[in-house]
Amino acid sequence: MMIHQTLAGLAMSTALAVSVLAVPVLAVAQPMPMQGGGAMMQQDPNHVRGRVDSFDGHYRLVVHGQRVRLHPGTVIHPTGATIAPGQFVIVRGHWTGHHFDADEVRIRS
Repeated sequence: MMIHQTLAGLAMSTALAVSVLAVPVLAVAQPMPMQGGGAMMQQDPNHVRGRVDSFDGHYRLVVHGQRVRLHPGTVIHPTGATIAPGQFVIVRGHWTGHHFDADEVRIRS
């Protein structure tokens, strides 16, 4: 009787282990790796936040080590403001390859 109970317990443990191993592992999308000095305030795949390291005056800027690309139609707040190195910005958009496509840039004082 004892052997029967032990074998039944072993069979249940094996079935449980097999069912756990058979569950597929889901991949979780991660934002691009952080680069540059220091840590950003928050990792968010739809925002880049930090100080402007450089700006070419047209469509390319670097925010806290992250390459950001503006496009015609990117909204800059406050309206009429000019982006300059050293400013703190919050950029809303999405990752495309190795750069962040900006839909909106908010300059904070």
